[in-house]
Amino acid sequence: MLTITQSILLNFLELVGILGVNPSHAADKTEHLQTLFYNIHDLINQYRPHQARESLVLMMEEQLDRFRVEKDSLKESKTKMEDLMKTIRAGGTMGPHKDDQSRGSDSSNGKVNGTMNGISDEADGRREKQRQRWATLEEELG
Repeated sequence: MLTITQSILLNFLELVGILGVNPSHAADKTEHLQTLFYNIHDLINQYRPHQARESLVLMMEEQLDRFRVEKDSLKESKTKMEDLMKTIRAGGTMGPHKDDQSRGSDSSNGKVNGTMNGISDEADGRREKQRQRWATLEEELG
């Protein structure tokens, strides 16, 4: 391609010289220049598939790099969630508090373990819902 480009430049300079001396002899030189331009155009078109392939390779490498970064980010998030789950399990697997066992039932005013029956049932319902949510979360995260 470089050789053809240099030939085009040289032939153009010769054409300018011919036009300055005798313009009637310029037809042969213009045909030769036209042939050189056709040849370089053909070379450029032959190079297009290689250029397209290289462009695709670069795009795929960029996508691969983005996917790797995203994968690393997801692994980091997974590790954080697993650590959080371990912390929650460690805190949630402890037995009943000593305060709960030491509280007795007071039958004279309808209190059980220091709370009203309705309030205690409501708290137990909330705890059960929370346990179900955590169980679902554990199933989802593995």
